[in-house]
Amino acid sequence: MKRFLTSTALALTLAGPVLAEAHMSADAEAGAKFSATSEQGAVMASELIGARLYTSETEVDETVFGLNDNWEDVGEIHDIVLGKDGEVDQVIADIGGFLGIGEKSVAVSMSELKFISDGEDSDDWFVVIQAAAGDLENAPAYESAAVMAPETDLSAQASAEMEEMETDAEMAAEATGDELQDAAAATGAALDNAGEEVDQAVDATGEALDNTGEEVAEAADATGEAIENTGEAIVAEADEATDEMAAEMNEPEYAAAEFGDMPRDEIVGTRVYDANGEWIGEVNSLVETDGTISEAVIDVGGFLGIGEKPVAVSIADLLIEREAEGDTFRISINATEDELKAMPEYEAM
Repeated sequence: MKRFLTSTALALTLAGPVLAEAHMSADAEAGAKFSATSEQGAVMASELIGARLYTSETEVDETVFGLNDNWEDVGEIHDIVLGKDGEVDQVIADIGGFLGIGEKSVAVSMSELKFISDGEDSDDWFVVIQAAAGDLENAPAYESAAVMAPETDLSAQASAEMEEMETDAEMAAEATGDELQDAAAATGAALDNAGEEVDQAVDATGEALDNTGEEVAEAADATGEAIENTGEAIVAEADEATDEMAAEMNEPEYAAAEFGDMPRDEIVGTRVYDANGEWIGEVNSLVETDGTISEAVIDVGGFLGIGEKPVAVSIADLLIEREAEGDTFRISINATEDELKAMPEYEAM
């Protein structure tokens, strides 16, 4: 048994280099087909598709960093075209348009693209081509080879489709003839039924006319009553309008005045109206600057003094009016209540 183990160990020792060489050869062959990583600076197709494409009318320096203000954003990369050798031949860029409408696809040679770094991170870069924006807009629209198929194939397909259409048309014509005969028979029966229905309709119309005469008489009576009621309503509205006009005529007239004309003790508490004459608040207090009244604090909003908001407005923005035949003053401002509420709240110093 010991002798057998010794022989076996010797055989394995001699076979070791041969097995190692065979294993290395297999690893080399597998390494030619598969890779664990990509080379430094390689770009993933998934990252390139969707990237923005910029144009530069001047030569692009690939050693610079960041986006140049003179570059123009003209579109985005939509697809990649590979040659049969596996190399990237072209990239398809969507140029122009707005929100995907009116875009045109243009094929750009991969060798014309420059990748400009956006910083220290190798994954951040811009795609730039040295060209004017108009050059891409005037470039021919890209069409794939699948769209440009040989005419002979299309002709054969079209011929087959035409023959099928002719067969379908003949079958449809035969079916139509049968359907026309059936339709004619059905039409005759329908005309007979229609004649009977017309007779019935004439009888029903006569009865309806008799009933209509009675309804017209009833409607006339109802109309007379409605006219009487309408006349009363018109008189009431006229009286109401007269009362409103009388109130407007009795409203006192005001004339423009100066802020200094108002007694100071009467200013605080005076109501403030907007441009439409609507009451929007009242003067809460006055603000002096260097001994001169510069602003008026107006309480706006709220209800019965609750929830009011004080805001400060310039005296120059207030319109002071005085009753033409009296000493009553009125303050107005060319602003709405909502606009005053939107102002910052006044806080006394």
